Amino acid sequence: MDTAAINTTGIECLVVNPADIPKSQKDTLQKTDPRDARNLGLRLQSGVLHGIHIPDEQQEADRVFFRHRKRIWKDLTRCKNRIKRPRYDALFPGTDKKAKTVKLLSKK
Repeated sequence: MDTAAINTTGIECLVVNPADIPKSQKDTLQKTDPRDARNLGLRLQSGVLHGIHIPDEQQEADRVFFRHRKRIWKDLTRCKNRIKRPRYDALFPGTDKKAKTVKLLSKK
């Protein structure tokens, strides 16, 4: 269940970055669920914890779209470079690293 669905039921839901929760060394050495719950409750009550931004459905859809667009753009660039590579090799023969390596190894 996501935070929007929980908030519509009337329950306030706050998502907090775990790195933003202050901890003492004692908390890290003696980690238990009751201790964590008590610390979270005290931090929430004192107002130390602040929620992070949760993107809505439209923002998530935009992110998916732009990730897909970026992947397609990279594929297009890769294909263009594959097409250009043989022409580059024809203009500048002997620049292929693999061919140079084979020549060096065959001379020995």
